[in-house]
Amino acid sequence: MILMFENPGQLEAFNKLKAEKKAEGKEVSGDEIFRPRVPLEACLASFSAPEEVHGFYSTALKTKTTAVKYVYIDVPDIIDISHMRSRGIQPGEELLPEAVDEGKVESEKLLANEEIVAQLVSMGFNHLHCQKAAINTSNAGVEEAIIGCYHTWMIQI
Repeated sequence: MILMFENPGQLEAFNKLKAEKKAEGKEVSGDEIFRPRVPLEACLASFSAPEEVHGFYSTALKTKTTAVKYVYIDVPDIIDISHMRSRGIQPGEELLPEAVDEGKVESEKLLANEEIVAQLVSMGFNHLHCQKAAINTSNAGVEEAIIGCYHTWMIQI
């Protein structure tokens, strides 16, 4: 069964954007990521849809056959989700800091050292991965950034 999205046009646009970025050797930024919305009713319909079971051994027929499995869901009139409600800050948790001035945050962002990035790119690494590696290693040097590039490369395999 195919799940029906509430926003199929946005999903198609995101898949197109993702393909374009991949063709350019770029990655989709966190702001551009799309998360499909699937109605609960569609999830339940998919879960409870009849399903063919091939190779089912029937004791009545004394042979293997194809059977159909049905799932019935008993849904109460009232669903209590109060257990999902927040109970405030818990032991071991800490509050996030209050919002700060955007201009201050922008000026404090660490930028990739272009010399490190250029050396890594000349070795054949992806430019964006080189920038990320330099930033993730606080521009500590080419050697450290190479390890970062290899780490990113290994994760993608």
